Formats: sequence, C-alpha cells, structure tokens
Amino acid sequence: MRTLKQYSSMQFMSTVKTSGLAFSPDEERILFTSDASGIPNAHELCLSDRAQRQLTYSLTENVRSVSYFPNDARILILKDSGNRENSVLCVLEPNGKEIILTHGDDVQSFFHRWSLDGRSFYVSTNERDQRFYDLYKIDAYTFDRKLVYRANEKFYCCAISSDERHVLFMKSVRKSDSDIFLYD
Repeated sequence: MRTLKQYSSMQFMSTVKTSGLAFSPDEERILFTSDASGIPNAHELCLSDRAQRQLTYSLTENVRSVSYFPNDARILILKDSGNRENSVLCVLEPNGKEIILTHGDDVQSFFHRWSLDGRSFYVSTNERDQRFYDLYKIDAYTFDRKLVYRANEKFYCCAISSDERHVLFMKSVRKSDSDIFLYD
C-alpha cells in the first residue's frame, strides 16, 4: 500500500503559483506570471537554454502577463493598483518602460485577442462607466482606439470571430441564467 506524503502548512503556503502562459511569436520564449517573489510579476522562460527571467519587479502591485506583441518585442501586462482586483492594461517595452493604456483607479480591463495581422488588439474596459464594459480595437503602434461596442447593459465580451466581424457577448441574469448575443 502506498503512503501519502504529508506537507506542512509552511510548505503548502510557499508553493509558487504560475499562470498566464503565452508563446512568443518566434516560439522561443514563454511568457508567464509567477508569484515566486512573493507577489505576482511577469516572467519569461527561454526555451533554448531554459533560463528564466523576471520582467517586472513590482513589490506592491499584482502584475499579470497577458501576451507578447506579434510583430516586435513588446509585451502586454495587467497591473492591479492597490491589489483591489482591478486591472490596468499596460505595454511593457523591451527597455522596461511601461505605457498605460487604460487609466483609472477602479478600472478593469480584459484583453481578448490580436487581429490576424497583429497590428491591433481587442480590449474591454469599464473606464467610461464602472458598470459597463465597452469593447475597443486598439492600434498596436499608435495605441489609437476605435470603439467597437458601447455597452449600456452588463454585456461581457466572450469571443471575437477570426474575421473580426462578429462578437459574442454574454449577459448573466444570475448564476443559472445567462444569455448569449451575437453582434455583427
């Protein structure tokens, strides 16, 4: 009979958590979030030599990795200012400079996907009104935004078709009652 290994609470609490995995465009690196430093920060792993590198060094804000840019060395990250379960979308440039794309203390932002050509990406954010999540298409070079959908109800973007013509939204009335809407 096999005996189960027991762990102390100290061992259990010191377990490193990882999430947010994404391949680089050349598939040579993996972007991920790790709390090895005690707070979530963005890291990457080089597949050729298995070297791990920390990309962000926040001591107070949770930083989550989102995606590599498809056509250059920049990275999208989400920062939770004050750890209040908010998420400000930022660009992390190769030199470590951060550019904030969604502004506000109580903002929540959600990255959805890149366009097929990699020149833009889709983000939902409640910057305009904390009750609703508007959907934007953001240019990857100028960061100019195009409003795709202005929400006046609690619709949440679930998916965008590969041809970028259709968007699926979900509206939850309660846990056991959700509706799906197709936006053309």
